[in-house]
Amino acid sequence: MAALAGALGSVIGYLGAEVAETLIFERLFFPARFYNDLTPLVLIKLVLLFPMGGPLHRAALSVLDTFRSHDLYAGRQRGTMLGTAFFADSGLKYCESSQGRAGPKKDTRNAMWMRVMQAVRRRGDGAARRAMQPVYQLGLRAGSVPRRVRAVREDCLTWRTVVGIFCSELTAVAVALIAGLYIHVPWLAGFVMVPLVLKLLAAIVAVKREHLRPISEKDIPTQEKIFEIDDLVRGFFIIKGSEEAVLQFFRHYAHPLRDTRWREIISIGIAYLFVLYFPAGLLALLWMDQEAQYLWLSYQIYIIIAMHLIRVCGFNGCGSTEERLARYLEIGEEVWLSDSTGNGVAATLVVEEVESVKVAREKVDSIFATLEEC
Repeated sequence: MAALAGALGSVIGYLGAEVAETLIFERLFFPARFYNDLTPLVLIKLVLLFPMGGPLHRAALSVLDTFRSHDLYAGRQRGTMLGTAFFADSGLKYCESSQGRAGPKKDTRNAMWMRVMQAVRRRGDGAARRAMQPVYQLGLRAGSVPRRVRAVREDCLTWRTVVGIFCSELTAVAVALIAGLYIHVPWLAGFVMVPLVLKLLAAIVAVKREHLRPISEKDIPTQEKIFEIDDLVRGFFIIKGSEEAVLQFFRHYAHPLRDTRWREIISIGIAYLFVLYFPAGLLALLWMDQEAQYLWLSYQIYIIIAMHLIRVCGFNGCGSTEERLARYLEIGEEVWLSDSTGNGVAATLVVEEVESVKVAREKVDSIFATLEEC
């Protein structure tokens, strides 16, 4: 029976490793962003879909390979974090209105507001056609955050972060209780709780991030510019606002600060522990009794099914700052992204659906023309 269980565990590990995405490690390294929303639906998704006790060894190795290729192992302040699990690169480009539509395109880098717009649910009139194209117009305004406004922060750990992390491992807690109280295998109960411990440790040692750019009211320019982001697969994306308000999100906002090397080292070490975690469970499977084997294998199958749902349905942003901002914007509210310094950026969004790509392009051209006339 032990040999059969080991063989079955190996097959499960192989199939599950193919499903796991590296995006789950972005959640691990930036918990203040990815555990920042707690609606009932978000809580249900976190509980059911986001345990990290499954076969993540291949995804973890891919993350570690990226660290190596970006030279993060070379030493303090060496290499670049852009394009790694610490700070994802969208790979998108944008152009600025002052340079014209045919002007040079620049990298959007992390492009947080782009993901916010993508997360907004479109409400059509029921007569949607294949060629329908959305035109997103996001307005950003920088300044000091007023009192009694809708504000969202992601520059520190909050109670939402802690609750979100615990909720994401409630299934592991349930398995641990079964293992300890019913099957009477206390070491297995402790083993399945390891991912929760690693998540909490990752949150404690998470790298510090760059805040919003400090801007005083008297320094805010009145000239508004338009920035278009290239992503014709999902629609047409326009951001309006001053350079001071907009460009910080295409440059260094939320970029990890490189002054605390020990945080980077511990975070990288946690990723490596996820390389070892499933193989260690597979090895321990050979010495488990039959009931413990059934429990562990069933839990692995459950996690693999959950990873399939995340991958197919695109739930990776569940509970994130982007989805929280999108939830407010899609009902027409103005929302502020703020930080501990009192700085903030106010955002408003208008989404218009047009009948074809041609009409959408004409709509965007008219927006640029309007600005040039002003």
